[in-house]
Amino acid sequence: MHQKPGIAACLCEVPGADGADLKERTSGADWLTVRADRCGDLDPDWLAAHFEGGLIYALPRPETAGERQTWLERIRWAVRCYDLVELSAHGDLVPDVLDAVPAGKRMISWHGPLDQRSKIEEVMRTEARFYRFTGDAGCAADAIAPLDLLVALGRDDVIAYAHGAAGFWSRILSVYAGSPLIFAEFDDEVSAHGAPSLSRLVRDFDLVRADRPRDLHGIIGCPVLHSGSPRVHNEGYRTLGRKALYLPIHAASFDECWREIAGSRVLEQMGMRFKGFTVVSPHKEAAASHFPSRCAIVGKASSCNALTLGANGWEAATTDADSVLQCLGDAGIVVAGKKVCVIGCGGAGRSMAAALQGAGGRVTMVNRGKRRGRLAQHLLGLPFVPLAAFSAEDAEIVVHATPLGRDPDDPPPFDMATLSPDSVIVDLVYGSRTTPLVAEADRLGCDVIDGKAVLAVQAARQFELMTGEKLPTEAGMNTGIRSGMCDGEPAGLAGAAVIG
Repeated sequence: MHQKPGIAACLCEVPGADGADLKERTSGADWLTVRADRCGDLDPDWLAAHFEGGLIYALPRPETAGERQTWLERIRWAVRCYDLVELSAHGDLVPDVLDAVPAGKRMISWHGPLDQRSKIEEVMRTEARFYRFTGDAGCAADAIAPLDLLVALGRDDVIAYAHGAAGFWSRILSVYAGSPLIFAEFDDEVSAHGAPSLSRLVRDFDLVRADRPRDLHGIIGCPVLHSGSPRVHNEGYRTLGRKALYLPIHAASFDECWREIAGSRVLEQMGMRFKGFTVVSPHKEAAASHFPSRCAIVGKASSCNALTLGANGWEAATTDADSVLQCLGDAGIVVAGKKVCVIGCGGAGRSMAAALQGAGGRVTMVNRGKRRGRLAQHLLGLPFVPLAAFSAEDAEIVVHATPLGRDPDDPPPFDMATLSPDSVIVDLVYGSRTTPLVAEADRLGCDVIDGKAVLAVQAARQFELMTGEKLPTEAGMNTGIRSGMCDGEPAGLAGAAVIG
């Protein structure tokens, strides 16, 4: 049975005097790490009155010898007031410090290559309540090392995970390999060193279930940590009572990620196995070349955004094609006979262009770079126009499939003065704000389908591909997703997300 881990939030600024914001921001946390180098020595009685969990004191050792005595006095003070005091294995484990901090209040932290077992064993010769071992993850495969360490040690006082975006997924899985604590930040969705926010940890990942997940699914891309897909899928698993978990996997190289992760020995030792993946930019083409597919569009467009493990091995599929057709159909828009322009010749654009062509649309591909545009022209047999020469004057449906618009300061992807108010705009990009393309198309009076509506269809179809079950309606509603259009306005998911 998996034991619920403790969640430790990190306080890096002085909280408000009334403590209300601290109570609100620490909801769901079992521990509070107080960074004394940033907050100063906060009143522990005040903290205890506004936070019900354990308190961890963290104060890095000063660089100069002259400040060391003051540092040691602060450590001695913290021992009297805090539940744990963090000590660095890189210099703090010396007699006067160890004499000052009882073993039961020590959390010893060590950072370095996690395959250096002899050094790790040396650290663990010093008695402590918890040991925290971290390493840097240059690629997604590096996140295997902390899990391997946890499984090999088999202890309930060892915390191990990998830093960086590529190591994010190891933080989540570490609790199923035995880590008693998982660390979170307060405000950022994902911090610079790959720590999840407390709110996201509680919201997106089910760490309170008694049983560890058996089936793993994930979304592979670069970047990918801002994806809303984990929230959608994991809520669906909870609703259906499935022993499954969906993880974001930041990977610069698809080949390396796949080789090391998909069939990981360590995960099998943990009783887990990956059964499905969503694949997003820039890996759709690489994924399509690796696996057989029963979907003609995957081969035609050389693009895959869903991988599933079946009885005969891994298979490639795409939900890009069906998603655009369903969204247009739900809005009552007929494709047959219409002039359609697809801007963006990456995997999603090519798949959607192939589907729109199959539905009877007269499709033209548009791309800023000529090399990728010519590739799409070769693969699909469709006309190609460079973006610099594109005019939307005759376009009846425009599908935008580039990343432009993620930043609210981005301009629309083409000259909107050429667009007819009778045109339909499908913009795959969205975030917490309306994209420039959608805003301008709305102003002109065009019918608009934004990326939120497309994501709703994508999530539902991929959930069914990976699990064989339909995404529960209540799961979509709980996460903010609703399929299709509502009173002419795109329904959607609050916050940024990757379109799978």
